[in-house]
Amino acid sequence: MASTKTFVNCEKIDILFFDIPYSNLRRFGNEISKHLKAIEGNVSIGGIFCKAPPKNYDGCVFDSLFLRKDIKNIDLFFEKYHVQMLVLTNPRVPDQELMLHAKKHHIKIVMLQEGIIFKGTNINDVSTKNILSIFGKISSLAKTLKYLKILHRMCKYDKKSYIGLLKKILSEKINITLITAEYFSEKLNANFMYTMGHYWDSYFIDSLGYSESQLVLIGDHDLDGFEEPRKIENAICYVANVLVEDGTIKKKDFLEFVGFLEKSIDKTTKLYVKLHPRSDIKLYKALNDHNVTFLRHEALPNVKVYIGHRSTLLGRALYISDQLMLWRFKSEDICFYEKFASAVCTNMAELASAIDNSISKEHSNEKRIIIEDYYWWNKNGAFNTCAKHIHAYLKGEISSEK
Repeated sequence: MASTKTFVNCEKIDILFFDIPYSNLRRFGNEISKHLKAIEGNVSIGGIFCKAPPKNYDGCVFDSLFLRKDIKNIDLFFEKYHVQMLVLTNPRVPDQELMLHAKKHHIKIVMLQEGIIFKGTNINDVSTKNILSIFGKISSLAKTLKYLKILHRMCKYDKKSYIGLLKKILSEKINITLITAEYFSEKLNANFMYTMGHYWDSYFIDSLGYSESQLVLIGDHDLDGFEEPRKIENAICYVANVLVEDGTIKKKDFLEFVGFLEKSIDKTTKLYVKLHPRSDIKLYKALNDHNVTFLRHEALPNVKVYIGHRSTLLGRALYISDQLMLWRFKSEDICFYEKFASAVCTNMAELASAIDNSISKEHSNEKRIIIEDYYWWNKNGAFNTCAKHIHAYLKGEISSEK
């Protein structure tokens, strides 16, 4: 599978995964698919993604892959490949379009909780002060217009008023997911939601309208493969988000923070920068003269001190060390992780002081007991547990009736 093009190696698709970037499809769908193939080798698995394909598909276990733009008619696609199940990781507009069509075809739908989803941290829970902020604080006009086009297409398909939907979004000023999920003739919820921890149950039940029986606890997928650290390195790890890359934070504000980080960490102190798969490494060039190691696909290192913003990976960090420092940008609301942080910093003096204090403290991970309710460490593996449930549901061994 070394082609730069998408490929089709099957006449039917039992289970179809969807994500916007291929990196996410690989991170979630491909890993779950490995476990599905171990359960039943001949189960047919496909994937759809939106952005340009990578240079190669080494390690990919999908039988078929498609670019979303190449699928002109979703209904005909579902019919041609006899799709039995759709697997999603987010209730974004592109995901909801596929879900709407899948509902019409009585296709089973499941969704994986990819990350934090509640007020102040969910990319869908945003201000509606202007049309450009509706969809996840997207600064790119082209991307915003693309999402608006998808909504228009959905309304036309379902014979709903597009103008009415836009008025509803602008007037109600709530999570766009809640509006779009309720607006169409079919409620745009999955049949099952795979959750990270019991803490999130109330959000899915009270805000999104899931029943308790539709929630399946699988644990935090970022903890798959986690082992109790035998040794904690006296080092600092900055856990990156794609805040600039996604248009959430202005580049100049982020570079200012990196400059503060550069000045606050001694050049002899070991520093790791755990990049997101989509991180622009050029944003961190101010740190190049430090004792720094950049990690992208490698595991989170076991260190004494972590610095971050709102990455789901910080849940794993708290399993290792209580020394978690958060940086809050001026444009950000209070972050969920602040309740677990040893320090919340908004200026350079606070950051420098917090780093000095954390380096001198003894290591502990007493907050692990609290964090387990939010990010449960499933020792059988979150992806493995998810795959087993998906397969049982596919085979009719589990019912999704409320």
